[in-house]
This record gives sequence, C-alpha cells and structure tokens, in this order.
Amino acid sequence: MNKKTIAGLMAFVLLIGAGVGVTLAYLNDKTSDVVNTFTVGKVDIDLWENNVVTNAQTGAKELGNEKVYSNNTDYKIIPGGTDPKNPTVEVIKGSETCYVFIKVVEANNAVTGNANATQYVSWTPATGWTELPNAGVTNGRVFWREVSASEVEGQNKTYPVLETNKVMYDQDLTSTDLKKITDTTKPTLTFTAFAVQKTNGTSDFTPAQAWEQAQTASIENINQGTQVNN
Repeated sequence: MNKKTIAGLMAFVLLIGAGVGVTLAYLNDKTSDVVNTFTVGKVDIDLWENNVVTNAQTGAKELGNEKVYSNNTDYKIIPGGTDPKNPTVEVIKGSETCYVFIKVVEANNAVTGNANATQYVSWTPATGWTELPNAGVTNGRVFWREVSASEVEGQNKTYPVLETNKVMYDQDLTSTDLKKITDTTKPTLTFTAFAVQKTNGTSDFTPAQAWEQAQTASIENINQGTQVNN
C-alpha cells in the first residue's frame, strides 16, 4: 500500500470517529428553588384585671396578684373615696398592626335628685386612649389606640384602661343617694375589648371604619376580648 492510500484511509477513520457517539453541550444553567410559604396572620387580645385585696397591716384596698376575667365585685361606694381597679387590654405577641378598642358601658350610675353629684362611680381613661365620637353605644363610650406589629413582635404588651388604675366616688353623695341603690339597681361598669387589623388590603382603615368592622365582622376577622363586669 503506497503512502497516498494509507493517508487516505487514516483520514477516513478520523472522520468516522468524529461522527459517532458525540453529544453537543449547549450552554445552560439552573437556579435553586425559591419556596414561598404563606402562614396565617393574627390579631389576638385578652382583657383582664387584678383582684382587689385588703392590706392586712393598713386596712387599705390594693390590687392583688390574681387575674380576673369576668365579674369583680369587691367594691363599696364610700363618698369621696377611691378603689383600685385596673382593667387591662393585653395584645398577644405576633399580632399584626391593629386598632384596639375598649368599650365602657355604665348602668345605674346616674345620681338623681342631687344637684352636686351626677355619678356614683367616676373614672378617667388612661393616657394613650382616644375617644371615638359617635360610636353608637347606648350608655357607653368607646376609646381606641393603634398597636403596631413591632410593639408585640417578641412579647405580649399590656395597656391599662383607667388612669392611675382606680375608680372614684363623688364626695357629694349623700345617704339618701346611697339608699336608692338596691340589689337590682347597683351601679355597674362593663368593659369589652376589640381588635381589628389596620389594613383592609388596599389601604388602611380609619378608626371609625375599623370600629364598624368590630361590630359586623365575623370572629375570624376580629378578636373580641372578654367582658369584665363590675
């Protein structure tokens, strides 16, 4: 076999080898997964106050360590006196930014026939609560405050309802006024707390709009605190 023949055969073999079993590697890349997990937001509140005890040494009434979630009736009206009382709204950690409302309803609290005393029991809202006008509550008042998610990101936050944690009795009450109080006409204060998310999805509720939601929305959309009757 001459040199030209050998060269031709070698070229043929190389061409065949290049055409068999070859896969072209196109340029490519791939990212890792981005997983979006959606959890349920919450607005969670509680309402309680401490029990009232008598100091064994001084005889003065003071707040005890027990939390009360319903009726708390250890109060006696003494003209010019005061009693410790601390209804408290507690916003649970992890709650979303929300409006918190406290509704205070009075019953049998008006004094009649006395020009100097108008109420048996008086009280003042604590700093931070703003009264909501035209709330539509019979014999009651509604106050609100905004609580941001950052305030309760890692811990519960408490908000006292009454200034200096006390109620007061008018010094101008007379024995005649007190005799008008019977078992069926005892003055009462009823506290109820509500919380409503601040955002409505596209914008923010105003306090008045949020209060409307508190009256009409289902329990899945608002959280209503326990009533405390006194």
